[in-house]
This record gives sequence, C-alpha cells and structure tokens, in this order.
Amino acid sequence: PPAGCPSSDRMIGGCARVAGVQAFCRVVRRTYVPAARSTFGDWIKPQERGGHVFGAYAAEYEAQRPTYPDAVYDAIDRVVGHTPSVVGTKDTAADLGCGTGRATFKLAERGYEVSGCDPDEGMLAVATKKASKDNSHSVSFYKCVAEDTGLPTASFNLVTCFQAWHWVDPTEGLAEVHRILKPGGVFAATWNDRKLHDPFVQDLEKLIETYNPKYNRMDRQCDMFGEALDQGGFLKFEGKLHLAHAMDLGDSNGLIQLCKTFSYVRNPLSAEALARFCVECKSLADLHFPDGRVVLPLVAHTYILRRQAESSKD
Repeated sequence: PPAGCPSSDRMIGGCARVAGVQAFCRVVRRTYVPAARSTFGDWIKPQERGGHVFGAYAAEYEAQRPTYPDAVYDAIDRVVGHTPSVVGTKDTAADLGCGTGRATFKLAERGYEVSGCDPDEGMLAVATKKASKDNSHSVSFYKCVAEDTGLPTASFNLVTCFQAWHWVDPTEGLAEVHRILKPGGVFAATWNDRKLHDPFVQDLEKLIETYNPKYNRMDRQCDMFGEALDQGGFLKFEGKLHLAHAMDLGDSNGLIQLCKTFSYVRNPLSAEALARFCVECKSLADLHFPDGRVVLPLVAHTYILRRQAESSKD
C-alpha cells in the first residue's frame, strides 16, 4: 500500500484510487460506547453504537448541517504556522470524525495533505463521492475510530475534530491524537453550538426537550468536552476561539430538515411524534421569523492544543 496506508491485512478491500484521490478503508477493531456521554446517548440505537449513527442519512447531513467560519481555519493555520494555499504543501492533517468530509476538503483547499477518518461507511461514501468529482486536492479517507486510527506515529502537523469529539472516549482519543501528532503538532477541536441566550434558540431547545425528555440543552454545549482536552498531560492548551455566526436556513422547512439530522430528534421519536414535532417546529419558525426567512444563531467554539516537543508521554 502507499505510504501512510495501513497494511493490507487490516483493511477492507485494500487501497482504492477514486478519480486520483486515495480512498482507504480500514477494519474497525473496537466499538466504543462512551459512558460519560450517556446523558445524550440513550436514544442511540444499538446497531448505531460504535460509529453508525448518521450514515443512513448522510446525504441529508451533508446538505443541512452548518459549516464553520473561515476565521476558525485562519486561527488554526496561525498556530500550526501554515500558509493557506491551493498548492500542496508538506503540512499534513488528520481529520477525526470527518463524516462527509466537510472540514476535510476545506483543509485540503488550504494546502494540507489530509487524511479523513470516520467509522461510518455511509458518511465516507458521501465523502469519497465528493472526492471523485474533484481530484485537485490531496485527500485520503480511512474507515476507523478516532481512538484507534492505525495512522503512522508522529506523522501529522495538525489533527482536527469538527463536531465529533463528544463521541470519542477522551482518554483513549487523546492518547491516539498524541501518538499521531508530530512533536510540536497541533490538535484543534471545533463545535458549532446554538446560541442559548437567543429567544428563538431557547424556544427551539424547549421544544426538543419536550419531545425528548432525556435531552438536556446543557449537555449539548461543547465546553464540558473542550475544557477537558488537556487531561492526562498529553497536550497543552494554546488558546480558545469563540466566534458568533449564523446559519441561513431559508425557511421553516430548512429548520425542520436540519432538526431531522439531530440524533436526539431523529432517533427517539416515533413517526407520529416526529410529524407533530415538525408541525410545532414550523409554528415556532413562523412566530420568530414572520418574514419567512429563518436564521439560526450559532457560536463556533475552537479549542487549540499542542503536543509538546519533549514530553514524558513520549
């Protein structure tokens, strides 16, 4: 296999080139059910545990989920010391929980050589399909969990995780990030959180909590995960970035379709309950946005850490 590709006896189907883009699939050796996340994971179906929560509706996820402000990527580049470019550089990045590759391709556009990692075949199928339509960037995809990527040790200038670290076992995940980062390399974890003090968001959160009593809006805020990223001494905080932005959903149907991609809406509700939820969701949007243009206030939180050049963990 090419450099950086796991050995063939630990892969599914070997290494396949898709329109000039290396697409790799690796055997998932473990299933992780993070106990600490049980407060919002009770509605995850048994067959979805271990990385198959979103694949069944990956196309909807790709179409509906919010993106991240360019300022997030700019901040990461500054800490890495990377100069954004469409031309390939020697800077390497691993994007954990890459899903459909939204951040993976963004990093590649900025000149990184990127390895996207995700355990969900459905999500990776969308990512590789996108890659096949544009082979101008250096992107590879691996089927693996973040806690056990199989990627080469000390090989990456940057490791990222967008909207996914709350699915990762923190102890094993941080050990793996430390292992694959080069000494002095950077880890950046980013989440889009809804802006809780906004009146529309408050009503939306209350609606979700009404239909899913096990959902708690505070459990969905990323600080409880981001603030713990320096545990175990694997990495040291370099900085935090909190950027207010907004997602233009178009109309009330855009809001409904977005909500249907939330595991805490899609999974626990019966078809009948989901239909009622959608009706109330539309009424909520009509109340807050009488002109019909629905905008969701968000905050992008980025936590940036660095692997020390010399560490007792080495």
